[in-house]
Amino acid sequence: MANEDWKTELRGTWTSAGRAVHWAIVKKRELSLTEFMGYSSHAFRININGDNVDVAGPTGYEWEDILPKGLLNLGFRCKWLRTPNFTPPTPEMLAEALEMIQDSIDRGIPAVGWDLLIPEFGIIYGYDDGENVLHVKDPRGDGKLSYERLGRGQVTEMFVLTLTDSFDISKEMMLSGALDMIIDHARRRQHNYDLPKYENGLKAYEAWIRAFTNRTVDAFGNSYNTSVVYDARKHAYRFLRGLAIDWNGVTTLEQEVRKHSECAAEHYAVVEQSLGVLNEMFPFPDGGAPNDSVHAERAIARLNAAKAAEEKGLLELETMRELLTAKQWVNGKARTLLS
Repeated sequence: MANEDWKTELRGTWTSAGRAVHWAIVKKRELSLTEFMGYSSHAFRININGDNVDVAGPTGYEWEDILPKGLLNLGFRCKWLRTPNFTPPTPEMLAEALEMIQDSIDRGIPAVGWDLLIPEFGIIYGYDDGENVLHVKDPRGDGKLSYERLGRGQVTEMFVLTLTDSFDISKEMMLSGALDMIIDHARRRQHNYDLPKYENGLKAYEAWIRAFTNRTVDAFGNSYNTSVVYDARKHAYRFLRGLAIDWNGVTTLEQEVRKHSECAAEHYAVVEQSLGVLNEMFPFPDGGAPNDSVHAERAIARLNAAKAAEEKGLLELETMRELLTAKQWVNGKARTLLS
């Protein structure tokens, strides 16, 4: 049960972007994977195609927006280079990307890349100009990627991100920035186009339920989304419990953040438990029988329970954000992470 094992450190994640960026920063800042997942908002993400719950949902968002914002919450700035969807890089873009990667590695910091060995995020941690290869690691494992194959993998598109510098940041600003991202994701559709029919946040649960109601669920895609979101909420629950310990001061703000993070954690424990049932029903990669009537109705009930609990948890997070915002204005600190 979630409330019995929250102190157990999670050493991995199904969110490959979270795993890769954490790898990139871990030598620069001591931070657990769960802390990274929380402050970067990955622990609270969900993105579902209501037509069929396709496999691309977990990575179907604007990387160049979400990843840099998450890094700012942790005191890092970055630069990135991305081609349009399903478009390989031009020779000029490839040369620029390789220069970014080599500069980062020369500074001792891995670069983050997409579709290195498989269509997931990974890191680029070495290069060899003699062989013209990059040394890479992603969920498939370690391997070599020739320079010319960067951006020409299974989905023929390129994304590279490197850290540029870091800055000091208070725990108030870290949490405030994280809450801004978490709440925006939960409440607002973050997609620029109507198609594919992705929904994020609370409406993603509704989209997921719709696919089960219509019996149009793709078994493989659903099992992958289930694994990713269940794993993310495991991190969310532990992140919130950790906040309740970290905010251990005697000020009113510390006490209020502690109280609301504890309350939010209890709601996210219910989310984790509800999604855990789905994870058992629809194991990756086989996926079970999501369109079977009995299984579909049970899944709908669990998703409704998860959504209801997440809504309650979100109210606690919104209260925390209001408290932090009020403190910034009282202290006359109307500033942003970019200032």
